[in-house]
Amino acid sequence: MVVKKMHLYAPIFIKGELVDYSAYSKSPLIVECDNSYSNKIVSEKISFNYNKETNEVWIGNKHVGRPGQWIRTKYGMIRFLLNPRYLSKASELNKYYFQLTSIQNAAESVIENLKISSSNKLSSIINLKYRDKDPSLCEDILNSMLDSYNELAVGEKNMMAKKTLSFIEDRLDIVGADLESIEKKIQQYKITTGAVDIGKNIIYNHIFDDDITAL
Repeated sequence: MVVKKMHLYAPIFIKGELVDYSAYSKSPLIVECDNSYSNKIVSEKISFNYNKETNEVWIGNKHVGRPGQWIRTKYGMIRFLLNPRYLSKASELNKYYFQLTSIQNAAESVIENLKISSSNKLSSIINLKYRDKDPSLCEDILNSMLDSYNELAVGEKNMMAKKTLSFIEDRLDIVGADLESIEKKIQQYKITTGAVDIGKNIIYNHIFDDDITAL
């Protein structure tokens, strides 16, 4: 969930003079694959450029559209989105490229850089630490994990509440059916034996006695 939500399967890099480095908060765009993404691993460095003035995107030397538009490529359907983490101070001369990795590989990479520890054996509080050269990436991954955990917790509570409500409704239906059956048996018994409702008989006698007294 975290990998898909943060598009970690399509990491973006900046070409450096000696070493390439992550462009998580330095790229004006991020890359998203559609739901048919087949988890193919593309080690090829796919270069792209973005013209902020014309709001146009280029892959290599080919104009492919604008941010938000789906593009059919040999890697599948992808689209570029504006990066909310983009630092406006980033150099416009940066040369960007992205690669595609499987969701499983991206998830394993996250797990490898994640450290989970407990304050002490009796504590229910856990500490989460994430290691990366980009502080923004660390912060976003940890926040995304907490959001996902909360969503799962709420989902489990809602599911439990639905199951409890369904159980109560089923029991009410059963109890209601039992009561209806008992009432029918009582009525059948009265008809068969000629029994009289004692409560009604008392009321009728009381009314009759009052009438005699009045006379």
